[in-house]
Amino acid sequence: ELVADFGAGNPGTLTVFRKTQMVVYLRHEDTGLYIGLNNKNPKKKILIGVERSQAAPFFTSHNRFVSFDLPEYHMVNNRLAPISEDLRDIDVMEVWRLKDCNLHSTVSGLSLDIVADEIYGKTIGGRTFNRSSTSQRFDIGISGEWLLKSRGEELLPLRREKSKQRLRYIFSDEYLPQDRRQRNPYYLTNFRWNARQIMTSFRGKPIDHVTMKLSDKLFDFADISENAITPTDCVISKLIDAAAEYPYLTVKNGKVAMAAEMDGRWSFEYGDL
Repeated sequence: ELVADFGAGNPGTLTVFRKTQMVVYLRHEDTGLYIGLNNKNPKKKILIGVERSQAAPFFTSHNRFVSFDLPEYHMVNNRLAPISEDLRDIDVMEVWRLKDCNLHSTVSGLSLDIVADEIYGKTIGGRTFNRSSTSQRFDIGISGEWLLKSRGEELLPLRREKSKQRLRYIFSDEYLPQDRRQRNPYYLTNFRWNARQIMTSFRGKPIDHVTMKLSDKLFDFADISENAITPTDCVISKLIDAAAEYPYLTVKNGKVAMAAEMDGRWSFEYGDL
């Protein structure tokens, strides 16, 4: 899309921001191994568990883990497979999401958590990293737009409530009223990744590393090192896990494998390449 055509027909100025890819290494928490390519038989492009020095870098695109070194391939189960040139050909059974994930700031030491407020209800905030805390567990996407769903609140999504008095973000099960003529004050809030930061798709407001709440400021590349959020101790799952016999990524006997249970835990490590 040409810059000259962007927002055609809309009066006034528009806020826009560019997108940068996240390069990540995937570390298996139980074994300490990373995903890498089996170089003994490179044609088959089988993925195995390797030491950090041999780890394969990936970037995320359209819910896929795309090989940074071989960008014409993406991770499908325990191997690299050719990528679809046409986005309409993407197989939804070959893409991924993160489940039961701790979202951690290495700068502040805080993790995203559910906090209660007399005015705002149950919303997001920050507490010291606690691997066993259910309230610090969320289901999220790896690219594109996705909902932030709380494991501590029965997978309720974070919603935006806008009224004349305030704008707040709460975990709510409120849906459209039966009478469609009534105004529904609750809106699903879509999020996305950009430059290691989690932000709202609308307006691009990132999660601030100090409060772990949505910032009043717009996204800024200058805040990359401060507001970076690291997915920690997550389950890497097929996007549609209910339709797959073995939907969860794990490591067994040093090999990358798929499992029926959520027994494999993974953390992101960011790469500066």
